[in-house]
Amino acid sequence: MPPDLSSEGHRIDALLRVSLGLTAALAAFFLLSLAWLVYRARKRASDAAPSSSAPSAYAFGLGLAVLVFGLIDLALAAGSRRAAVGPPPPDALRVEVLAQQWAWRFRYAGPDDRFGTADDVTTLNDLRLPVGRAVSMQVRSLDTSHGFFIPMLRARADTYPGRTARTWFRTAREGRGELACTVLCGDAHYQMRGEVAVLSNEQYAQWMNGLMEDQRRAAAAAPGSAPAWGWSWLP
Repeated sequence: MPPDLSSEGHRIDALLRVSLGLTAALAAFFLLSLAWLVYRARKRASDAAPSSSAPSAYAFGLGLAVLVFGLIDLALAAGSRRAAVGPPPPDALRVEVLAQQWAWRFRYAGPDDRFGTADDVTTLNDLRLPVGRAVSMQVRSLDTSHGFFIPMLRARADTYPGRTARTWFRTAREGRGELACTVLCGDAHYQMRGEVAVLSNEQYAQWMNGLMEDQRRAAAAAPGSAPAWGWSWLP
């Protein structure tokens, strides 16, 4: 995974480490158990009198108990981390995401702070966010199943037509990276990529003001034009 630029990504990283460690430990245990069972089977075949299989049964029972308790602990850890993150704060920056073959479209609310109006700001395969700000995203698909994933922010949301997926995070450090689609969505799936930048507040404001100015020029050139896509923000 790339360096974490979010404030809560360490929770996800810790959960991944726990799950990978548990998986490795269980794999090692069962491989050793299998080797022991093969050894015991060959030894019994060579012995005149068959020996008891109680140790093997005990080993299997122990492995099953470790598996069950490990999965329970993993589920509890995931639940506690999810509860610790909680819902997005009311002042979070809101961004709508539309996935389609083979691009990502982003929509920011304009000065009226409402979506689906003429002053909305849209970008294509270009997501820019201010540092130190909570970001709430709603993701929809235009055509098929897509997986929205920003590795450096540990943010993911799977969606399909008719479903609005949600995710949120808080940016903590400046940086640049990529976003990708994690669901095989067709022949050009590899093209479902975009750029992500976490900017300083000054850089973000300058960038957003430039987009708004372009938006005003476009609205003046075509008065009364409606946004090409978008939806009213869902609570």
